[in-house]
Amino acid sequence: MNIGIDIDDTITDSFEYFMKFVAKYFNYDINYLKENNFSYNNLPENCKKYEYDFAKKYYDKSLPLIPLKEGACEYIKKIKKLGHNIFIITARDTNMYEDPYASTKNQLEINNIYYDKLFCTFDKVSICKTEKVDLFIDDSIKNCTAINNIGIDTLLFNSVLNEEQNVNIRRVHNWKEIFEYIKQTY
Repeated sequence: MNIGIDIDDTITDSFEYFMKFVAKYFNYDINYLKENNFSYNNLPENCKKYEYDFAKKYYDKSLPLIPLKEGACEYIKKIKKLGHNIFIITARDTNMYEDPYASTKNQLEINNIYYDKLFCTFDKVSICKTEKVDLFIDDSIKNCTAINNIGIDTLLFNSVLNEEQNVNIRRVHNWKEIFEYIKQTY
């Protein structure tokens, strides 16, 4: 089976990690950001025009330092041992990174995250179709819904940004839960 996995806020805890950089770069009080769930991927409206400048300043050098979700490395290896292919599919491009593929590859290697193929693209639906992905895991409701709509099983990784939204997609809260689902279902 081919399993597609997002990185930010699925394998890593990017949202919380980048909050301190958003506060510094845009001169916001970090408590304000936390109270309003603002971070790198949902900047306050008046900051959006500077999003690419912010990304270019912080993303490449910060990737290897972003903490992993508990058990991510361990359970991805266990999923591979079950015989599944691991495709990392992350929304990264040259607007935000000097070299998104090289930076992401470095991040995965430093953190010992196993993968068979790596894709840096915002068009996750096309990759899932082309690569015949059977299961896709992401924290984005938009991505999970679009991929689920083309008949691919999806797991929505619970996050600060999606936990209040009621969706008709299986929600998971940790990597052990993902592993158990894959072991029982596939």
